[in-house]
Amino acid sequence: MELSDEKKIEIILKEKNEIMRLSGEVLEILSKLKRHEDDWRKDFELNDEDNVLARQKLVQIISHMSTIVGFCDKKSQDYVDNLAVAISEVGRMGIRGIINRFDKDCILDPFCMMANTLKIDFTKKPWKILDFEVVLGRLRARIKGSK
Repeated sequence: MELSDEKKIEIILKEKNEIMRLSGEVLEILSKLKRHEDDWRKDFELNDEDNVLARQKLVQIISHMSTIVGFCDKKSQDYVDNLAVAISEVGRMGIRGIINRFDKDCILDPFCMMANTLKIDFTKKPWKILDFEVVLGRLRARIKGSK
């Protein structure tokens, strides 16, 4: 049974609300990051619990985005797939591994802001996510630069 457009939009809006809640929680965790004047090696470290929690929330955000793009065009689906690969680097490197010592907001802050402001063009089918290229390019460049 095919879902009506109204039902699809209702699902998308619920997913967006979850993304907004989760990205706010990630930003709250990131607010614990700080510089350690006495030992630069401790800069921007999170305790293990917060590190795992932030990574779990990032995976959940990607999951909600994947649900949304299931109703969108192939290009939007590819963007989320690529974003999932980029964010999976968080899991490999840990939160600290992707944070530039001089700019704690280098990757995750713009990612969370992008997730919060996800825009979908419902004016024609297939639906598509707008303005994804800029953020995805920024995330890729920052992750590549942090390796």
